[in-house]
Order: sequence, then structure tokens, then C-alpha cells
Amino acid sequence: MRFVYLGNFDSPHNTESYIADALDRACYDVVRLNEATTNEDVLSANLHRDDVLLFAKGRVRGEWDPQCVAIQDAIAQARCLGFRGRVVCWVFDLLAEDFAPDRREWADTVSMFADHFFVTDGSTKIDGSKVLRQGAIQTSRRPGYRPEDKEFDVLYLGHPYRERRQVYDRLAVYYGTRMRSCFEGTVGDDLADLIESAAVVFGPLYPGRAGYWSNRVYVVTGCCGCFVAPEIEGMREEGWIPGKHYIPYDGTASGAIEVIDEALMQPGLRSSVATEGQRLCLGSFTYDHRVASLLKAIG
Repeated sequence: MRFVYLGNFDSPHNTESYIADALDRACYDVVRLNEATTNEDVLSANLHRDDVLLFAKGRVRGEWDPQCVAIQDAIAQARCLGFRGRVVCWVFDLLAEDFAPDRREWADTVSMFADHFFVTDGSTKIDGSKVLRQGAIQTSRRPGYRPEDKEFDVLYLGHPYRERRQVYDRLAVYYGTRMRSCFEGTVGDDLADLIESAAVVFGPLYPGRAGYWSNRVYVVTGCCGCFVAPEIEGMREEGWIPGKHYIPYDGTASGAIEVIDEALMQPGLRSSVATEGQRLCLGSFTYDHRVASLLKAIG
């Protein structure tokens, strides 16, 4: 089986790069097409008869506008030129209509022509879709949690927007120089080093989204971080047990401070939670595991 993967490969730390690397490790041929430079003709030229076309956002360049060609039109051209393979979409964004109506409309359209449609958003129901979440990268495997090596108390990991801002501001004032923040741009080993340096890693609640969580769950636990995060609908079903694999809080600033302070006073608890979280994550939820599920689903 040969995959033609249309996505963002500008960085080796993009999700598409992690997935493509996992397909490589599974001994599949993968043609990586960067969506920023791929037009209809390039896509058609790379698609052989029985290939699998895999994409996330389905961006195909037009002659003048980089995003003016609909993915279904590009696929139709490839079909006319002999492509007979399967079309698979695996999208990583929140798809709720009230959050991103254009994105939801796009997803509804894709679901009608894709042979397989995978989403990481378990909070939004789309006809024909299956939930396949993101995962941890193999290089997340690091030495176990060492309480004595921590350089600061709290790492805030996530964007402080909307409802998150109040929580972030309270934590920033309360912990002061004992807290560091990571909003974006820190990836790979640099992010792993930051997680490893924190006694506790705090993950804010995604605003109003039961059933949706981002890949920070897998990034933090894969790096053996002691993760403080809200319990979200669906996490128990995947195997995440609050108090064992992560430390839950109620979504409020006062609730977060209460459980963080308690954890900071108990190095044994932090070590246990971080170790069990990493064991679950790297034992079940790496991108190798996710790609194995993808391959099983598409046959």
C-alpha cells in the first residue's frame, strides 16, 4: 500500500510529520506533498491508480489563490486521470459549528466523498466519521519522574484565551516566578525539556467542549510530566483514570490552585502519577499505535 499524504510538512514536529514517520516505520511508502506548494496537477501526477490519498485540511493551491481549489475538485481531476484508490481524511481541529462554522461546513462536505473520515474531536458528531485522536511521539520516551531535579513548580501549557484568561491570570499572580508559561512555538526536545523541568504541568480546560481534548495530554504524559488537567467526557473510556494517570481539577482557578498546591507538597504522588501516565501513554497512545488503528480501519 502506498500513501500520498497532502499536509503541512514544514516542520518535523507537525502532526502530519509524526503520522508520516509512523507510516514509514510500518514499512509503507509515503509520498509527502506539502499543501503550500501542491496544486491539482502535482497531486494528480503523484497519485497512482491504487494509492491511498491521505489529507488533514485538504488545501490545494490554485493558480492565483493558494486555497481556491476545493479538495473534491482536485480529487475529481485525479480520478479522470486514472486514480482509483481510497480517500482518507484525518483532521485534528475542533469542528463544532458554533466554534468554527466554516470548518464544520467543510467537514460535512468531506464526509460525503471521503472513503474514511477520522476526527480527533469527539465532541462533534459528523455522519460517517470515527474518532482517532492524536498521540505521543516515540522520542517522548525519557527517564522517569525525578522530583529532586525540578527547576520550577508549575508549567502552564496552552493559550490563555476566552474562559482560560481568568484562570491563567489567577495562577500567574498566585505562583509568580514559580510558574512558567508555554503558549506556542516550543516543540520537540525543547518542549520535553521544559516539561521535565516542571514539578507540575497545568493544562487548561478547552472552553465548553465535553469530549474534546488536544494532543497536550499525550505530549505531557509521554514526557513523564505530572499533568494537572480537567476530566473530560470520554477520557475514562480511553483508559485515563483521574488520580492515577493525571490529577484532575474542576476547571476553576481556585480548584486548580488547590490541587496544584496539594501535589507540590507530595513528591511521591507526583512521581506516581507521572510514571503511570507515561506508562499508559507510551504503551497505548503513540503515533505508531494510532497509525496501526488507521491501517486496521481502512483495511
